[in-house]
Amino acid sequence: MSSRSILAIQSALVVASWYLGGYTKIYTVVCRNVTHRNGQKRSPGDGARMLSKTAEYALRAVTCMGAQGERAVSADFLAQQTKVPRRYLTRVLQDLAAAGLVQSRPGPGGGYALLVSVKKLTILAVVKAVSSVERIRNCPLGLKSHTKLCPLHAELDKAYAAMEKAFESVTIQDLIKSTNPITPLCDN
Repeated sequence: MSSRSILAIQSALVVASWYLGGYTKIYTVVCRNVTHRNGQKRSPGDGARMLSKTAEYALRAVTCMGAQGERAVSADFLAQQTKVPRRYLTRVLQDLAAAGLVQSRPGPGGGYALLVSVKKLTILAVVKAVSSVERIRNCPLGLKSHTKLCPLHAELDKAYAAMEKAFESVTIQDLIKSTNPITPLCDN
């Protein structure tokens, strides 16, 4: 592999981690020093993500609901607290309800509440409820000579596997009870 290819890979993929309870957790993959075809530079944090926007929104909503305890919260409250557009949030909440993670309670005092304990609900479960976790099983280029993954795609799949393992090991309670002074994924 040429040094140019290695540099391109290193520039495009940076595993950003965050510290929680003594363990480093892989959170997302972001682009660094990448220039779009239109000439605009990307900065860390606005790059290609391993998580879809829908998964990010679902995590914000679930974390915010978990922080409220067992009481139901309105979609308006969640949208305001999590900075998620209300219409989009309603769709995300429907997906979470269909997956059995959230319950919709109609009527006065109703809203949305978690059906699964924050002690057991993992980041991975929330992500899988609304989108898929990408893994590379076959050559993405469809090359017949690649009977197994090439070194590039094998390494990328290892990163995806590490992310999946990290997400499976972090519960929503871990996020809520974090010693980090910044409230996770939503305002209080």
